[in-house]
Amino acid sequence: MSAKWLSSNGDSVVIQVYVQPGAKKAGIVGLHGDAIKIKISSPPVDGQANEALCQFLSFFLDVSLKHISILRGHQSRTKFVQVIGISLPLVQKKFDESR
Repeated sequence: MSAKWLSSNGDSVVIQVYVQPGAKKAGIVGLHGDAIKIKISSPPVDGQANEALCQFLSFFLDVSLKHISILRGHQSRTKFVQVIGISLPLVQKKFDESR
């Protein structure tokens, strides 16, 4: 059974993320409601936090940056991020190991 913040969408995975921009250090904090909370060091200015989130997830999940996109929430702290080419169980395992 997967977490509420994680779902499958055909050949991709959608992750519900709550972003905390402007943090000293980027990382996974835990849960925030139905979303996974991720700290990002970039400020929420001119899309910098969105870019930093995608770069963080690219590194964390070991997928190409071009396979990560924000579906909804570009101007919000709560975002729905699509990751193409990775399985739901693998994403769940990576997040479980980080906590």
